[in-house]
Amino acid sequence: VAEVLQALGELALRRGRAAQARPLLERAVKIRERRVGPAHLLAEARLALARALIDGGREGDAAERGRQLAMRAAEGFRAAGEAYDGPRAAAESLTRP
Repeated sequence: VAEVLQALGELALRRGRAAQARPLLERAVKIRERRVGPAHLLAEARLALARALIDGGREGDAAERGRQLAMRAAEGFRAAGEAYDGPRAAAESLTRP
């Protein structure tokens, strides 16, 4: 289920619909946080949600929450190894205001 929600959320993001992506990605992250699995899967979901929050950050602290999620995603990619250096760098780039 998390894979489908994440894919739909990422599609909405690519179409410039961050507000539509957000609830899908929130749910995907919650599911991934509850399940034990590869670190990169949770990191990917967190990175996508971070993008949605930052891109659509008109609500109070949404952009700050997005930056915090991006930091956690970067940590997850770092733990997953060198193969995820590209996504780690992408996550780190979102941590700057």
